[in-house]
Amino acid sequence: MNLTFEQREFYGREFLKELKDIYPNYFKYDIHFTTDSYAAYDAFYHIIDTETHSIKKRVLIEIKIRDQKFDDYLLEEKKLNSLLKIRKDLGMNENEMTLLYINFCPDETLIWNIDDVKDKNKSSLKANKVTSIDRKNKVDKSIILLNKVDGKSLNYVYDYNRIDMKYKVNKVIDSKIKTLKNDLFNALFN
Repeated sequence: MNLTFEQREFYGREFLKELKDIYPNYFKYDIHFTTDSYAAYDAFYHIIDTETHSIKKRVLIEIKIRDQKFDDYLLEEKKLNSLLKIRKDLGMNENEMTLLYINFCPDETLIWNIDDVKDKNKSSLKANKVTSIDRKNKVDKSIILLNKVDGKSLNYVYDYNRIDMKYKVNKVIDSKIKTLKNDLFNALFN
């Protein structure tokens, strides 16, 4: 499926919502999404200390949708450095903030803690200069090759059609609820 950058952003976020529902013990906390689709990360959540009700740890999430399976996946060093910079600029270390890189793949979902892979398998390749704008202009990019065994594999396979159907159903339901509320209001006050 040939998706625009904006569509990939939408679907990635919807896939993460489904993943949270399927793995509630892995994603125990409310996930919040960035409002800037060009931000260095896509989502975040806070791990809350149940005794003090204070933030115990912060988690930033970068989402990537993969259209095909690979033996190894990649993380651009530029992306890695921007995530590490955010943490540094906030005055935090890896004990205070975890950086997750989630890849939604056609056969599974893979999650890497960036601190576990940041110093592994550095390489370079020709890749899209800026995927969100142009997929034809290629440049050399520094990357980190991510091996599946260094991440966590979850049994979740994305499905664009399932998301589209949920969106359509929710739109119909929202419309019906709005109509019912208006009818009830009119019945009570007219």
